[in-house]
Amino acid sequence: MFNNFVRGAVLAAVGAISLTLSSPVKADLVITSVNGNGSFDYNVLFKDVYTNVAPGGEILGYGNGANGPQLITFTSGDILSTGPQGQAVIQAGTTGGGVFDDLSFAASGAATGFTSLLFNIRTDTATQVQFSGFVDALAGSSETLFNLTNGSNFFLVTATNNQLIRSGTFTAIGGNFDSIEQIRLDAAAIAPAVPEPSTWAMMILGFAGVGFIAYRRRSYGTTLRIV
Repeated sequence: MFNNFVRGAVLAAVGAISLTLSSPVKADLVITSVNGNGSFDYNVLFKDVYTNVAPGGEILGYGNGANGPQLITFTSGDILSTGPQGQAVIQAGTTGGGVFDDLSFAASGAATGFTSLLFNIRTDTATQVQFSGFVDALAGSSETLFNLTNGSNFFLVTATNNQLIRSGTFTAIGGNFDSIEQIRLDAAAIAPAVPEPSTWAMMILGFAGVGFIAYRRRSYGTTLRIV
C-alpha cells in the first residue's frame, strides 16, 4: 500500500510539472506609435562607420558614445550602411540597389535585455511596417502592423510584467525603408566589464607579492635569535 501511495504521489507531481510546462504564457510586449523622443538611459551610437555590410553581417551599437558599453546588435537580409560616426543611422548600402526592407536587433554585449526601445523609421516607398518582438523564452513573441507616413515615424517598444525584450525585427510592407535612426533604449542590466588579460596578470602578481610578504613576516616572527 505504501508503494502505491508513493507511485501515486510521483505521478501527481509529474502531471503538475507537465501542466506547468505546457501552459501558454502571454507575451507582454507592447509597441505604440509615439510623437517624440522621450527620456531613455542610452542613446545608441556607432563606434565605427559601417559601409555595405553584407546580409547577415553585424552592426554593433554602443550606449552614449564609443566609450560606452556595447548593448545592441543589428542584422539584416539586405546590404546596409550607417551614417557618419556618431548618431545611429542605418540605411541601404550603395551596392544593394537601394533595398532596405528588414532590420533585426538583439541584446548583446553588456545588455541582457531591454525594458524599452525607441526607433524612428523613415519610409522610402514602404506604406506599413510589421514588428515582431521576442521577450523572455517562455513568453514567446508578438507581432504588430503599423501604417507609415512621410517624415518621422517613432515607435516605442515596451516589455511589461518584469519581462525583457531580447530581440525583434522590423519588416517593410509595400516597399523599402529610407532609414531607421534615433535609436534609444533602457537596458535591463549592464554586465560588469571583464578585465583584460594584462589586468588579470597584474592582479595575480599583486596577490602573490602580498602573500610572500606576509609569509616572510611570519617567518621572522618565529625565528629565535641569539645575540
